[in-house]
Amino acid sequence: IHSIVDVDVDISDGINGDDGIKADLVEVDFVIDEVKIDANGAIVVTGTNGEEAIIPGDDDISIKSANGDVWSVGEDGTITKEEGAEGGAVAENTTNGIDNKGNVNSITATGVTVVFQESGDYYFDALPGNTSTTFEKEYKILEANGTKYKVPYKAVSDIEGEDFVTAKVVINDTSISKEDIIFKTKEGAKVEANWNNNSTEVTLKLKRKFDYVDEEIFAVVKSKEDNEKYDIAGSLITTHLASKELEAINVTLIPVGDGVVISDALKEKTAEIYSKAGVRLNIQTGQSILPDEVYGWDKDGNKRLKVGDSSILSHYTDEQLMFNNYVKQQEYYTDKTYYVFVTNISITSTNVSGFMPLKRQFGFVFTQNATTVTKQSRTLAHELGHGIFGLEHTWDEYQFGQGATNFLMDYGSGTVLNHLDWKKMHAPGVQLYWFQGDKDGEYIHTGIDYNALVSWLKANKGKKEVEY
Repeated sequence: IHSIVDVDVDISDGINGDDGIKADLVEVDFVIDEVKIDANGAIVVTGTNGEEAIIPGDDDISIKSANGDVWSVGEDGTITKEEGAEGGAVAENTTNGIDNKGNVNSITATGVTVVFQESGDYYFDALPGNTSTTFEKEYKILEANGTKYKVPYKAVSDIEGEDFVTAKVVINDTSISKEDIIFKTKEGAKVEANWNNNSTEVTLKLKRKFDYVDEEIFAVVKSKEDNEKYDIAGSLITTHLASKELEAINVTLIPVGDGVVISDALKEKTAEIYSKAGVRLNIQTGQSILPDEVYGWDKDGNKRLKVGDSSILSHYTDEQLMFNNYVKQQEYYTDKTYYVFVTNISITSTNVSGFMPLKRQFGFVFTQNATTVTKQSRTLAHELGHGIFGLEHTWDEYQFGQGATNFLMDYGSGTVLNHLDWKKMHAPGVQLYWFQGDKDGEYIHTGIDYNALVSWLKANKGKKEVEY
């Protein structure tokens, strides 16, 4: 398996925004007839008898009507009305397994289990095995009668239409039927459910309601011990991604070398990887370049392109910079496009298939090692994750073995973007075409041993006292 060399520098400060936490549920004491946003951005809630409530806007919020219906208002202005579910909100006074802060901490139902499955048009992210305790902390794990119930994440977008998720249901108690299982959000909105013929699988309809927020969905049944309360049989976190108004991101692939052809399949496969995360890529093919057109690129005279190493503080090599600068001098160049050279030039490493530093404008895909369209599209998508969104290698950030997951930002053949990636990609503070340090003179020798520096930083992370 060929590795993909790129840069992992933590530049999240100033780039990431929304934490995905929705504002507290707002309840009004009248039946809501209409919800709208006024000219000042405030949320105006009108009742059936003319009552009115004004709620500050500019946030993702849910509003509960006196009849139990739940109205959701996205930060982008999306307004959704949902029927209230039996039992209302999932709260301490209505549901078992919830602490005094309103957090669900356990699966309490007996005789029935609901486990959500990988499904739908957008990504499904379940905690993989063989990672690390640090990584496990990024997922919600509930106590479930002596076992662990790992709550998965489901991306919800609308760039390809509405979505769905399926769940397998196991009923071991003859007193429980599918009609007893209620699917609802934590705020108490009913989630539409359609069962298969033998009642072993259910499909939930999902619709994007918010601009970027996590929303919990629960499967509950009436408690056997307390008929006034409910028990939790299953849980899912839906991540509502940014709206379809998110602009398409311009990417131009530049063939470099004799016989290099950019296929439609390469562009389509790469775009599909990001479409599942609610991101649209506008991938075009640029003008071909022959290596001899880039005067002076072969500084070693060996007709091989010098590529960076895998150090997390890597930069473009002096030879790569020659290609970057060549494109910057062309009439078609714009600072509103990411450029990736797809080249068959021989390179100095036998196990490198791509290169693109974090938040940079230029990347490389090396067909010498990425020999098929599948490998090239995976490599291209991986590199764009670094260059456009500043995504880091999951294994390096959370300290587990390379190739342990099917994640795009792992090494291997995986193409899945996980919920941590979604957050970075859709955070309101993300700036597209914001290129970190892309200047002609960025390849500078400082005399610093960066590998030693990084090793020292990792070894002393969290220590109050360190030795220099």
